[in-house]
Amino acid sequence: AGELGGMGRIGRVHASQIARLLCNSDAGVRSLAAKALGHMGTGGAAHAGEVARLLGDSDLGVRESAADALVRMKAVSVTHVATLLGDSDASVRRIAAEILGSMGSVGEARAGEVARLLGDGDAGVRESADMGAAGEAHAGEVARLLGDSDAGVRES
Repeated sequence: AGELGGMGRIGRVHASQIARLLCNSDAGVRSLAAKALGHMGTGGAAHAGEVARLLGDSDLGVRESAADALVRMKAVSVTHVATLLGDSDASVRRIAAEILGSMGSVGEARAGEVARLLGDGDAGVRESADMGAAGEAHAGEVARLLGDSDAGVRES
């Protein structure tokens, strides 16, 4: 799967076959499939919704591969990612905030939604929201995190 991702147009012909591997029982296979689709860039973007579902995977490596793939696709739906900010799983909220933060001006349009995570009950989520994803418009809210009970959040 990984090799096909780097093959450009030729590899894209097999994007649907690779996308089927996103449901494989082996976390390594799911991770590689997400990476391959991400390396296809816009050619893999037709499967962005399927890759986005992996942000809730039980395996951290799969979640990270999915997040990276969505950014590489450049056609990642900001709306898709923004809906994940309200997910019941803290790791999904954390990754969604990180993705929006890495999207530059496109992600900044959702700064208000990310800023709401600054009050999240999970320290990792607060830290991710604080790491620039919340935007300058929410500097006051970010400044309040200097008094957070979690050292990682204060340092971010």
